[in-house]
Amino acid sequence: EKVSVDTIHKLCSDYYAGTEFDCSRTVQSGDFGDPMNPNNVWRPINMFRATYVQISNVKSYLADEAKALVWVGFGAPITTYLTPIFAASNELAPQFGIGLRAEYNEDSAWWVAQEVQQTARINFNSAIEDLRAVRDPKMAQYYKETAIIQEVASSMIEAGMEKEAVNFLTTFQNNVANDWHNT
Repeated sequence: EKVSVDTIHKLCSDYYAGTEFDCSRTVQSGDFGDPMNPNNVWRPINMFRATYVQISNVKSYLADEAKALVWVGFGAPITTYLTPIFAASNELAPQFGIGLRAEYNEDSAWWVAQEVQQTARINFNSAIEDLRAVRDPKMAQYYKETAIIQEVASSMIEAGMEKEAVNFLTTFQNNVANDWHNT
C-alpha cells in the first residue's frame, strides 16, 4: 500500500511509545515524560538532536514542475510541523534563509522550531497534546491543499502556463511557510 507523508512523519516521531522501551517512561524522562532527554537509555527514532526532517514526495503522473516536492520541518520530528517545498519553486520564504544557530533570531524558521521543541520538553505529557491539537488538523488540511495545488499547477503547465504554474506553486509554499511561522 502507499505510505502517506503523514505516516512517515509519525514514524520519524516515534519514541517506542507503548512498548517496554518507551522513552517517556524511563527515569531519565522525568516527571513529565520527556522522551527527548539526552540521557535516555534508548535512542529513539525521534531525536532531540535532529536538525530537520525531510520527506520527499513525488507524483510521477504530474507535469515535471508540479510533481516533486519535499516536506521540511526543523528540529525533532515529534514537535515540528512540515512545510511543502516544491523543487520547481523560484524562491523560499525569508525565514528559511535567516539566522545562525549561535544567535537566537525569532525571524528564523529553525529558531522558532527550536523554541517550540524546547518549550514542549518542559512539561512534555501536557505540551505534546497542546501541540498536536494545533498542528495536526492544520497539517491534515495542508496535505489536502497541497495535492490540489499540484493538480492545478500540472493542468496549468499542460495548458502552456509553465511560468505562472511555478509562481503559483511558489506562492502557495511560501504562504504555508509564513502561516506556520506565525502560528
